[in-house]
Amino acid sequence: MLGSTGNHYLRFSISPACSDGLTVRKAFQDALLQSFGLTAANIYVDILWLAGNGAEVVARITAR
Repeated sequence: MLGSTGNHYLRFSISPACSDGLTVRKAFQDALLQSFGLTAANIYVDILWLAGNGAEVVARITAR
């Protein structure tokens, strides 16, 4: 699990591609909730960059 302080930056490839940042963010949040339960509710996910074709994303993950 992520540490209690600081930011973590992750780069992902997305398949199938999705060019909507809000949809990608929602998918991240849903995956965290499914994997870690309510603990994931205390994790911020910010989409910092989304490739024009929607195939890659850089996200900042911050524990509250």
